[in-house]
Order: sequence, then structure tokens, then C-alpha cells
Amino acid sequence: MIFVSVGTSKYPFVRLVETVDRVAPDLDERVFVQAGATLPDYTPENVEYTDYVSREEYDRLVDEARVFVTHAGTGSIITALEAGTPPLLVPRKAERGEHTDDQQLETAAGWEKRAGLSVARSTDELESMLREDAVATPDLRAGDGDAAPADLADTIADILAAKAEATGGQLTVVCPSPPGGHLTQLLQLSDVLDEYDTRYLTWDEEITGSVEGAEPVTGYHLEEFPDPEMLRDLAVSEFEILRDLIADPPDVVISTGGGSFVISAVYLAKALGADVIHIESLTRFDSASTTGQILAPIADRLFVQHPAIRSEYGVRAEYEGKLF
Repeated sequence: MIFVSVGTSKYPFVRLVETVDRVAPDLDERVFVQAGATLPDYTPENVEYTDYVSREEYDRLVDEARVFVTHAGTGSIITALEAGTPPLLVPRKAERGEHTDDQQLETAAGWEKRAGLSVARSTDELESMLREDAVATPDLRAGDGDAAPADLADTIADILAAKAEATGGQLTVVCPSPPGGHLTQLLQLSDVLDEYDTRYLTWDEEITGSVEGAEPVTGYHLEEFPDPEMLRDLAVSEFEILRDLIADPPDVVISTGGGSFVISAVYLAKALGADVIHIESLTRFDSASTTGQILAPIADRLFVQHPAIRSEYGVRAEYEGKLF
């Protein structure tokens, strides 16, 4: 089976879904597409499809697939590599209205260089790779060329243990994140975070409902400004985030980025006295994210997951390995 996913982004990815739908009749294999926001802009005719699936169903489909065709979202990549399923990355492009920026081009290039993941940057390349069954098996032995001095999860565990000891053994941790890749990165810390009173502050998606401890709130995106609905969501989000944090103030807030929603939650948590641990997203191989640059001044500990971008943050940035 070939499983195709466009992730949880609110932006349609017609280019990917249309190409797979056109090629599918010539492939001697079942093709299943999670089309997300691409519906109803484009409705497939030759493949099985749905809009969204639960996290459990998503994981099962990736695990059962022979090839996983997906946008260059970190959550999708991590899920594929954990399942041992070769991914074929099709990065979204801002000029086509598929994303707000070209971050996925950087992400795809980074994974292609370091682990040999297959990348299709055009519909012609995607069609050719599907027809010729030319999807590479990733080499996870590849890396950044700089051995990590310690595992990042172990480092976070040590930080939290020291904080817990200082607070008498009781520790409340809040992880604000949009659903998708940022949440998937934070879930890599679940073995560490399960030791404490941890909750994931996110907004409601079908995939979020299966995350234990998730507290759905209304999400918003500054790129929608000045859309009246954005202003409504902004007010609701701020109120619900603040209400959640005041009702059960965190001792520590941990983020991997994710835009305005996360920035608001982290700054509010900091104002309530929380320690801030910010981990630059795994998608950032060569450049710092806007979210990271905004959160860096208030972060008590700031980690990057690729050593090349330490210089973007200065001496405060630490490299202790990756979440995956």
C-alpha cells in the first residue's frame, strides 16, 4: 500500500493530491490519501481518501505502508522513520499558497542530505518516482557530522529532576504546541514528562483527541490578520490560555516552536513564574525560526537540534542531540 498524507495544515496541497490521483490507476497497488484541507479544492477520483484520521489510525497506516508520500512536515517524517517506512517528501511551496514560507524546502533538503530521504520538488519528479518505484531507504546512521555530547531527552530529564527537587518533588509542566510536527517532537519526551504533572496545550484537531493530557483551545495564526475571525480567535485563545495557566500554574513550560499560539502561551507562563525551556524545531537545519528568536530572550535553557544553527542564537544556545 502507498499511504499519502498532507498533514494537519490548514492550507490545501492540491499539487500533491492531484498528482497521486492521476498516477494511481497505473500503479498495481492500493493508494490511500489523507487529503486534509485539500478537500474540497480537489476531490480525488482514483484513490481511497478521507480528510483526517485519528493518531492511532495514522500510525497504523504509516506502519502498514510500503511507501509513505507526505509533505515535509517533521511529524510525518518522524512517524515514518520510527515505523521503518521509506518516506517520499514533497515540500510545500509558499509561492503556490501551500504554506506561509518555504521552511519545508529547508527541512526536505536537510533530511535528504543527512539521511538520504527521497525528495520530489516538482510534480514531474513525484510522478516519475512513483512510476519507477524510486524511493530510497533512509540511512539513519547519517548525522550532522558532530557527535552529540548527550541525548537531549536525558538532558531535559536532568533539568526537570533538579527543578522537582527544588520544589519539593511536585512539578507541573505545560507543553504548548500546534497539532502536527511540533506536537510529535514534544511527544518524544513522553517517557520523561510522564514522571510529572504534564499537560499538552494545543488546539482541537481530530489527531489531538488521542493525546493524553491535551487541553484543546482555539488556535489562531497571525498571518490571517486582519481577518475578523482571526481577531475573534485571538481573543478566545488568549482568554483560554490564560485561564488554563492561572487555574494550574506551571513550574516549567517546554516548547519546540509553532508560531503565535506558542509565543503567547510561553510568555504568559513566564509572567506567572514558570521556567522556560525552548527547543528549536528539528526542521531547522541551517536557520533559526522566528518563534525561536522571539522566545530566546526569555528562555532559561535554549537548545538547538542541529549544531549548525548555534551561531544564530549566540553562546546561550546548547546542542545536546535531538529529540529523535
